[in-house]
Amino acid sequence: LPRAPSTISVLRGDDLRDLGVRFFSDGLRRVPGMEVTRISSTEANVSLRGYNDDTSAAQGILALVDGRQAYNEFFGSVIWETLPVSLQDIERIEVIRGPGAFIHGPNAMHGLVNIVTRTPLQYRDREVVLSGSGGSYRSNEATLTYIRREGDTAFKTTLAWDDIAQFQPSHRDAKDKRFLELRAEHAFAADHRVDVAAGINRQKFNILIP
Repeated sequence: LPRAPSTISVLRGDDLRDLGVRFFSDGLRRVPGMEVTRISSTEANVSLRGYNDDTSAAQGILALVDGRQAYNEFFGSVIWETLPVSLQDIERIEVIRGPGAFIHGPNAMHGLVNIVTRTPLQYRDREVVLSGSGGSYRSNEATLTYIRREGDTAFKTTLAWDDIAQFQPSHRDAKDKRFLELRAEHAFAADHRVDVAAGINRQKFNILIP
């Protein structure tokens, strides 16, 4: 961080989970300069440095998940609640604020949010992680992670489900997100690794904008 030529903040996954947030986007409130507005039970407007809008189409922020773009080109923004990422799986979140993020792509005019998840080799030899929660508006969330490690090779399977209804007076399902990820990692040396991931994501998602 001291040598970085940009304004950068890092939010650790442990800190994010200690906050007890229900939505991933609410954890970004901890980052200086970020504005998070909850629009509905399934939408949040995330902006940087005051570049905001009264709809969910706040542009100029690029999101990466393990280096892969998560920018929705149809809506011209990032729909944060649709990202196939579990709160329990986040290692850290790196945020670049300001035009210094523009070197990462034309969609990062105001900033960049890079979500880094835990790799299979970051777990113990054999581990099973199960988490779940429930609340108002028929809110349910569950994540199952299974890890198997043999020496310098590890395999990880993540199955997650996230469901919530609309705010009152409507009681229709606003979000029904389910995703499965299979991931394998092999370490050749201390600084040389191969990481392969594949998965499937199925969602029913209601948004306010057309």
